[in-house]
Amino acid sequence: MNKFKFRGVGQGLFYTGSLMHGTYNFVFDCGSSSRELYLNKQIDEYVHELSYNRKIKPNIDFMVVSHFHKDHINGIFTLLNECNVKKLYLPYLMGDDTFKKFVLAYISFYDFEGKNQKRNDEDNDGDNIDKRYMLYKRLKSLYGIDEKQLDIDTQVVIAGMDDATPPIEFCVPNNQNKYWEFKIFHRHLDEKIIIELNFEIKSLMQRCGYTNFNDKEIISFILDSKDKINKLAKEYESIFGRKNKNRLQGGLNISSLVLVHYPLYHNSKAYYPRKIAQLLEFEYYFRDRYRYCRLDAFYEFNNKKITVLTGDAVLDDKFTQVMNFINDEENMNNILLLQVPHHGSLDNWIHVKRLNLRAIVYILSFGLGNSFGHPNAKTICDLEDKHYYCVTQEQSFEYIFD
Repeated sequence: MNKFKFRGVGQGLFYTGSLMHGTYNFVFDCGSSSRELYLNKQIDEYVHELSYNRKIKPNIDFMVVSHFHKDHINGIFTLLNECNVKKLYLPYLMGDDTFKKFVLAYISFYDFEGKNQKRNDEDNDGDNIDKRYMLYKRLKSLYGIDEKQLDIDTQVVIAGMDDATPPIEFCVPNNQNKYWEFKIFHRHLDEKIIIELNFEIKSLMQRCGYTNFNDKEIISFILDSKDKINKLAKEYESIFGRKNKNRLQGGLNISSLVLVHYPLYHNSKAYYPRKIAQLLEFEYYFRDRYRYCRLDAFYEFNNKKITVLTGDAVLDDKFTQVMNFINDEENMNNILLLQVPHHGSLDNWIHVKRLNLRAIVYILSFGLGNSFGHPNAKTICDLEDKHYYCVTQEQSFEYIFD
């Protein structure tokens, strides 16, 4: 038996997979920008499941981090500490070490969303600053920048070193037979754009009186004043923002890795446990009206077998590795489940719609009451005649392959 679960963490994503009755385990993203208790509860439950109630440190065969927004990564170090993670796949960061450190510091101290977000008052207290600084040092360690900060034996694999690098593909065997296929697709950013962004950031820091670009200055620049953050957001927007149609759009979402997996054995059957194979509905508030999300009562699917996990990816024509995969008619017609990218954001959904990606089940992962307006009402309207399910802090979604 093979089990897969979108875990209810609110505004974020935490997906786990277990093959061959738990002998092979993997994770795609682990984070949430909702209340910490939702994510912590799901992590505790997952570690408990892996350990089979025994006081042992369980194994995770691999983990994929799609990209570096808080709602996808802020649980990964808990998993790295509480589990033996054999391999960790990370998106490639371009630019020199100064630029990489700036990006990682911005991720750690201030969500790299390309816009100014409100920070809680508690973000300014000493304990929280220390935690964020430790996160920064750990992220640097994962990318081999400066000193090692993690006491782990995890093998780190950076996906997409250049445009010519093919997708990462590997097969999990069972009794010497091919059993399960995994593909990790990456999108390589235009180096000229990164160089330009790097130049703009350094110029802005120099205008604000920072010239050494060391850890202390970078972090001080980020924390010093909201005015600097607003300036930085404008610089970021000028490079990646949607107002500039001649440039890449989507910010860090552009760098999202996409994970595809499916069984290789014949006569595979996917189904939902009977406890959730029933009419499910709930209300969520979108702006000034309520809408309903429904999953019809169905139980089993034959033949359809491909799962597509997108993170916050922008699935446009420039994501050539994904395009090559879905342009294969056999693959296009064999998608069982598609995680709707970026929590149902319209900017990401329109690319899925344009590609006419057809899945049996669509998963929307978002937090009830989130401030981003996810999912977009137009996305929900487009899905109303399809089977879709909403994963929130109130409910998870699990499916099984036999």
